[in-house]
Amino acid sequence: MIKKGHYSTMKVINACENESDELCEVFMKLHRLMGYNYQIEKCRFQERILIDELLSIELEITNIGVAPMYYDWDIEFGILSNEKKLLKVFETDYKTSSILPGDNIIFKVKKSLAKLLKGKYNIGVRIVQPNSQNEKSDVWKLDSRNTYILFSNEVEVISGYWDSQNALKGGWSILGEFDIE
Repeated sequence: MIKKGHYSTMKVINACENESDELCEVFMKLHRLMGYNYQIEKCRFQERILIDELLSIELEITNIGVAPMYYDWDIEFGILSNEKKLLKVFETDYKTSSILPGDNIIFKVKKSLAKLLKGKYNIGVRIVQPNSQNEKSDVWKLDSRNTYILFSNEVEVISGYWDSQNALKGGWSILGEFDIE
């Protein structure tokens, strides 16, 4: 029915209050079949780079869902410390609405890591609702998990949350580690 009806979302109040609950498990199984559902196919980046080199990232994803996203959300790459604290954000101009069901797309960024010291870092990616990271004038009645999209792969995730200024923090899917030498 989900595929036939082209469902992109569903609303179930308190379905995942307890993530180990059977209701949450069934809800998440159905949710993964819906609308836009992105799966990471490949990710390429240097595991070691010199301090003056550019970091090059290629991320290939497939929309394994039954629909495209109808609005463009922001695709961002983040550099996080070894302790998973965000240090840099690289925004992109990619359009999520153009990723149709079954489509593969490769996101590419090539950026300077100026001002970072030698050491170990993590690369993260997130697809977020536009302006969700900005401070809000009123507290949203929205769970922060509804402002970013998780990939269907089993990857480490830095969960999203609202900070004291009601700005989104987190929501990062960790792609891997690299060293600056």
